[in-house]
Amino acid sequence: MNTYKIKIANHVFEITSQYDYLIKHGRNYLCDEKADCSIHISLEDLKNEQPSNMQHTLPLDYIESMAIMRKMSLYFLDKDIAFFHGAVVSKDDEGYMFLAPSGTGKSTHIKLWMDHLENVSPVNGDMPVLEYRNNKVYAYGSPWAGKEDYQSNICVPLKSICILQQSQTNYITSIDQNTVFQQLLRMTFTHQQREYMMTTMQFLKQIVEHTKQYALFCNESPEACIISYNGQNK
Repeated sequence: MNTYKIKIANHVFEITSQYDYLIKHGRNYLCDEKADCSIHISLEDLKNEQPSNMQHTLPLDYIESMAIMRKMSLYFLDKDIAFFHGAVVSKDDEGYMFLAPSGTGKSTHIKLWMDHLENVSPVNGDMPVLEYRNNKVYAYGSPWAGKEDYQSNICVPLKSICILQQSQTNYITSIDQNTVFQQLLRMTFTHQQREYMMTTMQFLKQIVEHTKQYALFCNESPEACIISYNGQNK
């Protein structure tokens, strides 16, 4: 068994796990500080995390890491903090979040930002953490960063949220808060109990009320990131 501490969104977790996935992929988040929460992963946790509709079995170390994330998300629930399936990039110390189903091109788009815009760093390319605090939304990196491993152990204020869609031409438009709210709800860990769901929905409401919302239609050309950035900074 492995026992280690990891710090995410300013909260320290002491984790006891069979595999070392997070030790390898979360080395930038390891710490020696006092733990706020202890997490132990059982065989039952691993069994519950394996999707029943998967054609191929996922690696056990990755499944265990997802079970750890699920327990973290439950701890975060009443603290206005959550993991989201999306991508966040930082430019000039402000965060820009992109939402889309897997395979749409979130990682490709933030790579364009990194390659063609100045003062850009990845926050997280697959599973960033958002926090609502003091009437602002903040984005944090996390060890779950997808195959490209675009991530940094940083925190930036989140300026806007953009729903990304593939298109032959590049253009961006403002959209309503409810559209982004529904997309965020689909892209976060949710717990089905009524009280948990109500807490999550209130949290998401605060996120959309304190950020700007856009839809970006784009291809993979450098022009896409320029239109994306300019459109979110009119």
